[in-house]
Amino acid sequence: MSRADRPEIRATEASTPPHGSSARLEADRPRLPVAVAAGAVLGLALLGPSPALAETTAAGGPSRSGGTAVVGASLLSASAAGQEPRPAAAEQAAGERSTDRQPITEVVLDDTAGIIDPAQLERDLAEIEFRGPVKVAVYTERGASLDHLSDDRASQEFNGRVLQHARSARPEWISQDGQKWADGLLIYALDPDNRIMGVYAGEDLDLSLGQQESIREAATGAAREAKWTDAAVDAVDEAAELIARPWYQNPVVYLGAGGAALAGGGVGAGLAYHRRKLRKQTRSNLEASRTHLTNVTMDMEATEVNASTVPTDNPYGAALMERFRGFKQRSIDLTEELESLEALDRKQHHKADIVRRASRLKTEAQTLDALDDTIGAANTFLNRHPGWEDAWDLQTTPLREDLDGAEQLLDDLDSSVHGSPAAQALSSSVTSMRQRLTALGAELSEQQATPEAALDELDRMRQDFTDRLDALAEAQIDAYAKTSKERVAMRRSMDDQRRTRRPRRSGSILDTTHDSGFYWRVWSYSAGYNAGRSSVDESRSSSSSSSGTGYGSGGGSFSGSGSSGRF
Repeated sequence: MSRADRPEIRATEASTPPHGSSARLEADRPRLPVAVAAGAVLGLALLGPSPALAETTAAGGPSRSGGTAVVGASLLSASAAGQEPRPAAAEQAAGERSTDRQPITEVVLDDTAGIIDPAQLERDLAEIEFRGPVKVAVYTERGASLDHLSDDRASQEFNGRVLQHARSARPEWISQDGQKWADGLLIYALDPDNRIMGVYAGEDLDLSLGQQESIREAATGAAREAKWTDAAVDAVDEAAELIARPWYQNPVVYLGAGGAALAGGGVGAGLAYHRRKLRKQTRSNLEASRTHLTNVTMDMEATEVNASTVPTDNPYGAALMERFRGFKQRSIDLTEELESLEALDRKQHHKADIVRRASRLKTEAQTLDALDDTIGAANTFLNRHPGWEDAWDLQTTPLREDLDGAEQLLDDLDSSVHGSPAAQALSSSVTSMRQRLTALGAELSEQQATPEAALDELDRMRQDFTDRLDALAEAQIDAYAKTSKERVAMRRSMDDQRRTRRPRRSGSILDTTHDSGFYWRVWSYSAGYNAGRSSVDESRSSSSSSSGTGYGSGGGSFSGSGSSGRF
């Protein structure tokens, strides 16, 4: 999709954080395969004759509109036109319901938590279409802690906060009588600190509690990994599949009917949805790979010059040059792989092998792009060339980021852990490490410390920081888990997050020469702990994924459709 086809995100007064914005979206997404509707029509034949089917078969096949099968009439369209909605059975028999899709009417982003990437939201939502006019609102906040509340009470409290935001900043989100959400509106709300998300909709969108929970579940994976923009997109994507879904695409229908052709229609719809998501993922990975490999190619000459003068008489230079071996040939091989994948028909991008190749290509291209930056920094810093101070800053950036993140982590700790020895030890190390980093920079400037000695000490500090996070993890796990089984599950989740292979930090010699997961990073620690808590919550009872529907004490008589739950 060209840039001209994409909506423009505009800032709004209601959005207070750096990323606050709103957008109007237009999108172009592949139509539902005709085979899906054909399967449904055949399924109807198994269930019994109907006037709609008689008309269809008399014409020699299913009726079509814009290249897409048409079966039944839309309650949403009737409502929008001011008509009295007819019973579903009458609509299906009338043969008027359209499966044609249309772009999202408008997107409003109120990112008060400052966690959403507007550019990505614009790009990804532009590919999503609904079966009728829908306005999408994405709202984020960092509210007061809900840890002291039960899941159901926390959900109701969060629902009330979303409603309060709408009343104070977005009155157009509420119906004229003040009792419901506005027609045609879908709201996805998220509080990253309280690990809770909600889905709310106008009555005409007719989202059941089960469907609202399905939408939240679709966003859970990305939310647990702190991929907040992806979570919002996944939720909207799932909503697009559920809102105004024709009866013949509901899996319950074809499972109960037992008709092979009808099942084919329902399964076909699900496959089309899944394949589209895989194709989107593949295209995104290929675009990212192209960007990284272009950077590598443009910097290749400078990288080779830098590599030729990196000192190998110290362990850091030697280890880095070991990583650099075959760098140019790898960049050539990856470029050939990229061109091979880009040459494929996009219709093949959902295939498992293509998806794996594109994902692996992106990871390896990121690694190369980070490696050439590190070689440049190593040459400058280890040889104390002009600009070595900036190269040293690159070495200390990961630890400085972690020290900043540790302060937020400590602030967010549950009261049961906040005053623990592990928390106090981490807190004191934050202050002492900041002071030592400043002193170490001065020693380098006065040549009282060599680059190699400075890296040795930086390595020790990062390992010490990792040890303190490990101790805090044990304290948090002991405070939250009730059984040995739950403790094992939480530790496993945290270990998985730590070992997950991620792109190395550009310019960091230590991150490049050590294996992934050698150091704890605060953001991966938080993701691991949240994932661990979620796994425990899910195992305790089915009610742990609360679908609280009330709006708290401040909701008044408001009864708009919506619910929320922890992730």
